[in-house]
Amino acid sequence: GLSAEGVAEKNLVFDISYNCKHLEGWTDDYPLGVYAWDSSNSVRAICNLTKMFVEGMMDDWFRAGKRVSVRIHASTDGTELVGPIAYSGEYGDFRFMPTTFNGERLRVSVDRESGIRNNCQLAYIRAQSVRWFLENNVRNLGRTVNDYEYTTQSFADTGAHYRRSSIEL
Repeated sequence: GLSAEGVAEKNLVFDISYNCKHLEGWTDDYPLGVYAWDSSNSVRAICNLTKMFVEGMMDDWFRAGKRVSVRIHASTDGTELVGPIAYSGEYGDFRFMPTTFNGERLRVSVDRESGIRNNCQLAYIRAQSVRWFLENNVRNLGRTVNDYEYTTQSFADTGAHYRRSSIEL
């Protein structure tokens, strides 16, 4: 196909998400109030599968200078935060960053000083932790030109199976 600029492009969509059987008292999704990619078995799996795919099967597609669209979806359940979650800034401080939250385009800010005060911020930092993994562990994405987009969501219902992430390249 052709891009909006009229340049030839290949459009292959690689979308990886993870569902597990929910056994009572057991989940592979984020623990309540936690945001680090490696604290969730499901997110750890999608990150590692993405690495294997990009560096293995599709190595020739991710050559230096190629433009790659990376969409990261991250969510929270409906549990309201009763106080701020400490944020050490390991993924950066963010000020008025664009995201789509519950279908609405808005801007989100998160920093060390204020911590994480709402589910929009929590979902956004979960997405940033996935981005951090991709940028620091998937060698091929270090040589491509990457456009990141974030879709975040807070479900009205509660439960660990609403606290997850997915990746689309």
